[in-house]
Amino acid sequence: LTNWLSLQGRVSNDTYNDFNTQKYANNTANYARKAGGYYSEGTDYVAERNVDLLLTGNNKINSDLKVNYNLGVSDLRRSLRHRVTIADGLSFQNRYDLSFATGGVVRFDNYTYTRDLQSVYGNVQLSLKDFLYLDVSARNDWSSTLPAPHSYFYPSVGVSAILSDMLKMPSWVSYSKARVALTKVGNDADPYMLKQTYTAVAGGLSNYLASSSTKLIPDLKPELTTALELGTEWRFFNNRLGIDFTYYKTNTKNQLFTVNTPTPSGFSRAYINAGNIENKGMELTLNVK
Repeated sequence: LTNWLSLQGRVSNDTYNDFNTQKYANNTANYARKAGGYYSEGTDYVAERNVDLLLTGNNKINSDLKVNYNLGVSDLRRSLRHRVTIADGLSFQNRYDLSFATGGVVRFDNYTYTRDLQSVYGNVQLSLKDFLYLDVSARNDWSSTLPAPHSYFYPSVGVSAILSDMLKMPSWVSYSKARVALTKVGNDADPYMLKQTYTAVAGGLSNYLASSSTKLIPDLKPELTTALELGTEWRFFNNRLGIDFTYYKTNTKNQLFTVNTPTPSGFSRAYINAGNIENKGMELTLNVK
């Protein structure tokens, strides 16, 4: 667009097909439950289409202060088509072909899903004299797998300073940097977690619909991870000796779990959002040349 502002648009499409077979010999415990053995053939068709638009700019406000920024939008659509044909019992023992299904009867396991993730995101970096940096970013996602309004927001901020350029250091100090960052990252869930689904089952006098034994979660929340990181990097004696120290702490909330439920509820398990998983630690790296 100009020498300080650019616009980039991209469209990509990725698809693949997988063909899978499963074979279990006659009398294989828990798998070949019927005489002759078990055999299945299945295909998975997976497609992913991604469209994004990114506006990028940089400006020199004065001799000391510079700013770089970007603003983007994207749309990611994923789809899956799963088809499996099963011979649960073979008329000729361990002859793995659907034509040998006992009584010529096969069953099917088929499902499809489509999920869509739309995003708006931006980042701004301020640079003071090329030794002090402030980075601020934010992103909002709208996921088809979450309940209305389908939205979750996660910002981040970070500051870094090249101390060896800011301050007068002894001659044996080649480089020194300090950094701190606070970030948040969000994740959606798999499709069709909000409402109970039903499966057509052959049996009885006619086919019937069976509900999943796991209770789904209509108030599903996105998983959110917050991370704090502090660190410093030092190099000495013309970069012959280097030390890098990092302290980090992460907390992940709204993780998706399954819990057992009482039998009278009509379900054996249920999904819940719960937990606050914390990880923290320190890392020290020493480099010698």
